[in-house]
Amino acid sequence: MDPKQEISGVDIRSLVQEFEAYKGSIFDKSYCYGKELVRFRMRRPGVGRDELLVGIGDMKNIHFAEVENVPNAPDKVADFAMKLRSKLRGKRLKSIEQHGFDRVLKIIFKGGESETLIVAELFGDGNLSIVGADGKVHACLRTVRLHSRTVASGRDFEFPPYRTDPFSLDYDSFVGLMNDSGSDVVRSLATQINFGGTYAEELCLRSSVDKQCVISSMTQPEYERIYEEIIKLDEKIRKGKMQPRIYYEDGSEIDVTPFSLALYEHLDFDEFDTFNSAVGNYFSNGKLEISDGSQEIEEEMLNKYERILASQKNALKQFSQDARLIREGVERLYSNYSIVEEVIEEIRLCLERGEQFEQIDERLEESKKSEIVKLMKINQVEKIIEVQIEGIQIVLDPWKSIEQNANLNYNLAKKVEGKYAGARNAISEINQELEKAKNNKIKSGSNGINGEEMKMQDNWLSRASIPIKKSKYWFDRFRWFRSSGGFLIISGRNADQNEELVKKYISKGDKIFHTQNPGAPITILKASEPGESPKEIEIPEKDLLEAARFALSCSSVWKEGKRTDDVYMITKDQISKTPESGEYLTKGSFVIRGKRTYFRNMEIGFAVGIICIPETRVIGGPPSVVVPKSVISVEIEPGQFSREDIAKKIYRHFCESFHDGTFVRKITGPDEISQLIPAGNSAMVE
Repeated sequence: MDPKQEISGVDIRSLVQEFEAYKGSIFDKSYCYGKELVRFRMRRPGVGRDELLVGIGDMKNIHFAEVENVPNAPDKVADFAMKLRSKLRGKRLKSIEQHGFDRVLKIIFKGGESETLIVAELFGDGNLSIVGADGKVHACLRTVRLHSRTVASGRDFEFPPYRTDPFSLDYDSFVGLMNDSGSDVVRSLATQINFGGTYAEELCLRSSVDKQCVISSMTQPEYERIYEEIIKLDEKIRKGKMQPRIYYEDGSEIDVTPFSLALYEHLDFDEFDTFNSAVGNYFSNGKLEISDGSQEIEEEMLNKYERILASQKNALKQFSQDARLIREGVERLYSNYSIVEEVIEEIRLCLERGEQFEQIDERLEESKKSEIVKLMKINQVEKIIEVQIEGIQIVLDPWKSIEQNANLNYNLAKKVEGKYAGARNAISEINQELEKAKNNKIKSGSNGINGEEMKMQDNWLSRASIPIKKSKYWFDRFRWFRSSGGFLIISGRNADQNEELVKKYISKGDKIFHTQNPGAPITILKASEPGESPKEIEIPEKDLLEAARFALSCSSVWKEGKRTDDVYMITKDQISKTPESGEYLTKGSFVIRGKRTYFRNMEIGFAVGIICIPETRVIGGPPSVVVPKSVISVEIEPGQFSREDIAKKIYRHFCESFHDGTFVRKITGPDEISQLIPAGNSAMVE
C-alpha cells in the first residue's frame, strides 16, 4: 500500500473543526521554503506562538505545528513571503474554512474593517493565493492558466469548479447521483459522491455492501445502509468525536485518519489526542523534504542566461518567419495589383469621410472584394491599415501607391532581417556569458556575490571595522537598483531627469514603465548593460514586476497615501517627444503610441538597506531585491513622517546596528537616504 501524500476532503472537514481554537491569533511573519511549504508564524494573546504550516508541494497538508517542529527560517526571504507579510501585517486570524468539500481552504485574516483571504489549494500542483477585498489576486505562488480557470496576479480569483459535498446531499439526491454513474459502488462513491478511494471503501465495509457491485444491481436497502453511514460520518465530524490515528504497514506509516477505519483493522496504529497533532506528526516525520529556497534562487540566477538564450532562439525563428511572410505579402500585392489598388482607394475615401472599421469592412464584404483582400485592422494613429491578401497579412498606407507600399514592406522586411542578424550575434554573446557563468559558478546574477560571500554577511554587523569600497557609476544621480535577475533599473528624480532619460538612455530591447496618473517618473529596465550592444531579449516576469513596483512606489501614488494602482509597460519605439499637431509637451512629458502592457493593481513597496559585498553602499528599491542583498534593511510605507525625518530615522537605525560606529557615516548620510526613498510622508514598517 502506497503511503498517503495528500489529505482528503474528509480530513480537511475534520481539521477545520479543530482550527476553531486558533481564531484570533495575530499574524507575525511568513516564510516560504521553495514551493513546498509556506509557514505562517502567529501569536495568540495569553497562549504564545502558533505555527501554521501549509504543504503545497508533494506532501499536501495543513496543520498547526509545535514550535520545536517547525523548520528554521530560510536565509533568504522569498518574494511571495514578503507579499504575505505586507498584506497580513498586524491582522488576526478570523477563520479557516473548507471551500465546499474540496481540498481547498480559505484562510481569512482581519484587521479593522479590512479582510485578506489566503486560498490554499491542496490538490494537483498545489497553490497559495493572496486575494484582496476586491476579489482580485494580489499574488500567487504559482500562476495557473487552464481552460476552466486562470489564477494570476491582477485577475479576479476563480475557485476550482465546484464538486459534490456528500454531507449536504439528501437521500434522493444521493441515489440520483449514484444511479448516474454506471460504474460499481466503490467507484461511484469515490468520484460521483466525491469521497475518494479510501473513504469509499470504508463506507462499503461499514454498510456491508459489496464494493464491486454494479450500480444497476443495487437495492434500496443497500442504498439506505450506505446513506446511513454517511450521516454517521458527518455527525462524528460535526460533534468532534474523533479517534485520530496513524496507521503502519510493515513498520512504515501509510495513512493518517481522523477516526478508526474498518479498512485498516489489521494494521498497527498510534492514537493521538487531536487530528491536527496526528497530521503534524505524519507529515513532518521525515517525509516532508523542504528547501530553504536558497538553492532555488541560485539556480534561478544561474539559469538566467539559459532563459535568455532560449528566448533569443525563439526570436530568431520568429524574425526569419516574419521576414519571409512580409516578402511573400509583397508578391501577393503585385499579383493582385488592380484589385488591391481599388481597395486601397476605397479605404482611403472611407477614412477621409470619417468612417470606422466596421463600416469599411461591411462595404468590402458587400463588394466581394474581401474574397481577395480582407481588412484586418485600422491604425488611426499611424494612419496605416493591415490587410490579408490571399491569406497573407501585410501593412499598407492608403495614401500611397502600390509601388510605394511595396517599398514600405521591403524596408520592413530589411528591418526584421536586421533583427535576425542582431539576434544571431546576441546568441553568440550569450553563449559566451553562459559559459563564463558556469565556469565561475555565478550564483547571484550579475552582482558578483557568490554563496560563500553571502554566508559571510551574517557577521558584518559585529565586525570591529569594515573596509570601505564604493564605486561611482554614471547612473548614481538617478534612482536605480539591480533587479533579482541583475538587470539595471533606473528612474528619474524630476522632470529634467525624465527628459534626459527619454532622449539619451533608452535603447532597443529596454522596457519602459509609467503609471496612469501624472507625477510618475520614467522608469527604464535596461536589457543590456551600459556600453554593451542593445539586445532584444525576453525579461523574466519577476524582474518586470520589480521594475513596475519601483515605478509605482516612486510616483505620486505614494504621496497620496494609496497602496495600489496600475502600471503600464512600453518599448522604445512607442515613446516620443514629438507631440501631435497643434499640441504642446511640457518638460518631462512624452507621447505614448501603440498598445501598452498593463500590470493591474500593483502594490507599492520600498526598502532601504546596506550591502557590504561586492561594495559598501546604501541601496533602495523593492523589498524583494533589497532585503535578500542587504546585511541590514528597513521597509517603509506611506505614513506620518516627512521624507527628511524618515531618512534620519533610517540613518540612526543603521548607525546603531553596526558595531563599527563610523562605518555607516563613511558610506552614507540622511541626505543620500532621502534621495533614495519615495517623495512624500513615510513610516518604517515594524
